[in-house]
Amino acid sequence: QKPSVPMPASIMNLANMFETYFVLKEARSRVLGGSALDAAQDFNQRFMNRFLAFHQEVQSSPKRQGSERRWVELASYGARMAWSQEKPGSQWELLPHYCQVVQGRRAEYEGRGFLQVTTRMALEERWVASKNKTEELRVREHFVVFELPREGAIVQDFRIAAIELDAMPA
Repeated sequence: QKPSVPMPASIMNLANMFETYFVLKEARSRVLGGSALDAAQDFNQRFMNRFLAFHQEVQSSPKRQGSERRWVELASYGARMAWSQEKPGSQWELLPHYCQVVQGRRAEYEGRGFLQVTTRMALEERWVASKNKTEELRVREHFVVFELPREGAIVQDFRIAAIELDAMPA
């Protein structure tokens, strides 16, 4: 049996870069308003805005009657629960500092194909502590996975598939 030789990191990085490029290119044609997504910065801005909408839904209510359909379109149950558990107080404000596309890939689960884009997002969170009524602040980085289906009609926007909280510094 031949010993396996590990693939050099530079080749793996190049392969990841090309796969990400082609996933983003395909995503442009699968999402409403995708033709305006010309550069990485356009995608990053779209992802930050999408995360803000998600955050506002979590902030406004833990779970409203009739909101189940909206949640399915906006985020997976796992992503929603992970972010809801981070809620530190009643007024939880969020300001994105930056978003960076880390990887794009094609995935398949439940018999359906998806385009998934993993981002690294830095977020400033502010809230009023309920104990002493003082404003608190934290800045954290998270990995956020956005996805869209590869088949069917054009979708309104990306869905948040997963969140890995407190990403280690790059």
